[in-house]
Parts: sequence; structure tokens; C-alpha cells
Amino acid sequence: MKRAWYLHPILFAAYPALGEVAFNVTQNSPFLGGRIIILSLLVGGVLLLLAWLATRDGHRAAFLASLIVFPVLGYGHVYRLVEGKQIGSIVWGRHEIVLGAWVLVILLLGSSWTWRHLRNPQLITQFMNVAAVAAVALPLLKIAWFLAATGVDSLKLRGKQYSLAPESIALRAEVLPDIYYIVLDGYGREDVLREMYGIDNSDFSGHLASRGFVVASQAQANYMQTALSMASSFNLGYMDELAGLLGPSSQDREPLVELVRHSVVRERLARLGYEMVALSSGSYFTEIRDADLYLSPFATDLNELEGLWLSTTAAAVVENPEALGLSIPSYENRRVLIRYALEQLETAGQRPGPQFVFAHIIAPHPPFIFDAAGGSVEPPWPYNPGDGDMCCGTDQDYRAGYTSEVTFVNNQMMQVLDTILEHSETPPVILIQGDHGPGALLNFRDIERTCLRERIPILSAYYLPGEGRRAIYPEITPVNSFRVVFNSLFGAGLPLLPDNSYYSTWYRPYDFVDVRDRVQTRCEPLGGPDVAP
Repeated sequence: MKRAWYLHPILFAAYPALGEVAFNVTQNSPFLGGRIIILSLLVGGVLLLLAWLATRDGHRAAFLASLIVFPVLGYGHVYRLVEGKQIGSIVWGRHEIVLGAWVLVILLLGSSWTWRHLRNPQLITQFMNVAAVAAVALPLLKIAWFLAATGVDSLKLRGKQYSLAPESIALRAEVLPDIYYIVLDGYGREDVLREMYGIDNSDFSGHLASRGFVVASQAQANYMQTALSMASSFNLGYMDELAGLLGPSSQDREPLVELVRHSVVRERLARLGYEMVALSSGSYFTEIRDADLYLSPFATDLNELEGLWLSTTAAAVVENPEALGLSIPSYENRRVLIRYALEQLETAGQRPGPQFVFAHIIAPHPPFIFDAAGGSVEPPWPYNPGDGDMCCGTDQDYRAGYTSEVTFVNNQMMQVLDTILEHSETPPVILIQGDHGPGALLNFRDIERTCLRERIPILSAYYLPGEGRRAIYPEITPVNSFRVVFNSLFGAGLPLLPDNSYYSTWYRPYDFVDVRDRVQTRCEPLGGPDVAP
């Protein structure tokens, strides 16, 4: 008798994990999916073994194991498709009905009665094997292609210096104030918010001014994507040299992640005796887990890919995974992260010795999950953290959600800043910036369909003790932020760089287009009677 290979339960088990890795390959390192792929393979193998022990029939056991794999490791995908669906007044898109239906399918198709009436079970095994191989082939090819491309990128970067060398900065200081770097994701400039969204932000800017902040009235982002923007500001330089080494077609963002985690700013402040306090952001690009103190509201150490994968498994049945300490990406998860970061900011610097506190708060940024008073908002579509044309809803949805979330962020930040200033024995340094502006009219594929005036201008506010505030000028961009801080506090004597701004598409992040002179071109405001023409 020809030997049968019962591969399909194991391959089907691996498919959801491989699919998650492949789908997010340009946003998260494929290696972050290592644990979930291994765990999935083990789950498939264990289910196959248990099914064989129960049936002592290899073909039937493999078929049963594959049927069970789907609800165990792919349930979240299925449930999202049917959630809330109803016929008449009967809501059938509920966990108990979906799971119950799947149990009935397993009992019917996997029963001994059904298999006694099959003439050639081996054909079913062969078919399932082919289907499973076909299913995993596409994500495997995508992952393999990306790894090959990044492997070439690694060879290009080997031994190359592509950021401002730490040795070129000499810092000296008698007083070491705490330094706060607070990045409010997607927070635009005051005049643009008024012009395009009808937002009167004068209360917030007035509060900042009353507390001694200098707000750069014409500030712009250097880049319109978070990873590029943060790598640039943390390393006091543009990404031109890195882009030249990688080439304009590269999608490899891993060098940017490394620049954020082990930046020039962090290294030089550590030499002065600073400890780094990093608050969890929920974004792979800005999670600095090896900081001296890493603060997260979640007990588990899941990375972003693992959380996404877990949300597609039977864990989706859990109504409140955050209460169990599971960092599964969801609207409530995002609310937990934002509230936690705002709370921790008030006390993060109250530790012995000089502290460098970094908080990347993903608000006001889609998905918009807070109303103006801080209440919870549940968008009517599945969880999506994207922006611009990668987001969901209409321009009017974006405007309404963004406006409410700006109000919420403003109220929270005024309280946070008052607390920090009140409890600081030595006047601290505080930088508050948007990494880019909002993105209702952003197209990640086409510059001609993007409103640069909306995306590039940013909030940029500085609290610097002594004469440092005089170094802030209206057009300052983040590439010069820490140059100014290092010069005014530590006598670094660093020259300021030209304040440039660049557009690049999502799939060609290093193919930069200089848009500094195009940002002044006005766009149509988002609709609404209270939006200025």
C-alpha cells in the first residue's frame, strides 16, 4: 500500500500565522512571527496526534485535525465576516451560533458513519494536502522575497555608517534636567487645523504659552511616515545616506527601527548619566523595550505580530482580553495604551537621577476612539490602525473623529504638562511634536492625490529653561529639535540643518520627493459649515 503523508493539518495550522507575517511584512520584521509559526506547527501536530489516538485511522484523523484547526487558529477571521449579521430580527452572527455551527460540521463530516461510506479516503488526503500546500505557498513566497531583499540590504549596510556619528557630539553640563520627548501621532499645525478642519486650537496653544512653551508657528515634519520621522529626529539627521545605500525601491524599514531604538540622542544622553524611560506605544516602530525602564499596561510580552495573530484565533471569543493582560490589537487595546501613557507621563520622570522620557502616543490618529470628553467611541468597521487611503470611512468621518480626538488630547495634555511642571524640582526640557499631520487627504501611493498642506505641517512646542527658548524659530523641523536642545543645554555647538520636508510612498519609503515648497499650496477644506474657506 502506498504510504500517505498527512501534512495538511500542520500546514493549515501554520497558514494564519504565515498570512499575518506576510500581510504585515513591510511594517514588522518577519522574525517577530517566529514564535507564532512554531506554536502553530505544534498545535497542528498535537491535534493530528490526538485525532489519531481517538480514531486510529490516519486519513480520518488528519481530516478531523484540519477541521478543528480552522476554529482554533482561524476563528477570528471567520467571526469578523459574520459578526452582527442577522436574518430579520434574529442575530445569528454571534459566537455561540458560529462555534455551534462549526461543531456540527466537525461531527457530521468527521463521524465514523461518514467515513465508513467513503470508497477512497486517500483521495481526500491527497486533495487536502494539495490545498494546504497551495494555501501556504503565497505567504511563504512573499516572506521569502522580502527576506531575500532585506538580506541584500543588510549586505549593503554592512560596515557602513548611515547616521550622525555619536563621537561628533561633545556634551558637557553642570545641571541635568529631565527631558521629555512626547510625540502626538498625527497632530497637525494650528493654522492648518483651523483652515482645513475648522478647529480653533487657541485654548491649547494659549495654555502652552502661559506655561512657558514656545510654539513654532510654521513647523513642518521632515517626513510624512512615522518610522522615517522618528529615525530622523532621534538621530539629528536626514535619511538621505541610508536611502542612498538601500536604494529607492527598498521596503526594508528595519534600519529605521534600529535607529529609533538605539539612537544618537539616547546614546549621548546615556553617556551623561541619563536613564531612558520608554512608554509602550503599540507600534513596532517605536517600542523601545530595552530602555532602562519600559512601561506597558500589559503583563504579557507579545509583540505586535503576535497580538494580531492571537486576535484571529479562538482567543477572539474572549470579550475583554485586555483584562487578562493580553495585548491583542483592538479599539479597546488602543484606548488602554493611550490612557496608560497619559497617566504614566505625569510620574515617569519622578525617579532619582536625570531621566529621558519618551512617549509616542498614537492620537489624534485613526482609528478615532475617543470623543471630546474622553468617552469611548467604537468605529463601525473592523479594527484598522491605518491612515489616509489605508484607513476607512469618509472624509467627513475623519474630520469628525479627528476633531473630537484633538479636543480629548488637548485636555489630557494640559493636565499632564501642569503636573510635570509642578513636580519638577529642576525645570525640565519638554518637546511636544506631531510626527506628521492628519491624513484625511493622504494617498500613500500618489503624491498628486495627497494634500501635502494637511500632512506636513505639525504641532511643535518646546519648553526650554534659560536662554534655550530663544533658539526656537518659527520654521524649525524635528531634525533640528535635539540639535537645539543639545546646543542650549550641553554646549554641543552643532550647526542647524536646512529645514526640508519629503514625501514618499508606503511601498517606496526611501524614494524621497522634496515638497518643502509645495506645502503652501492650499487644499479644499474638509466639508462642514464651520470650516473656513
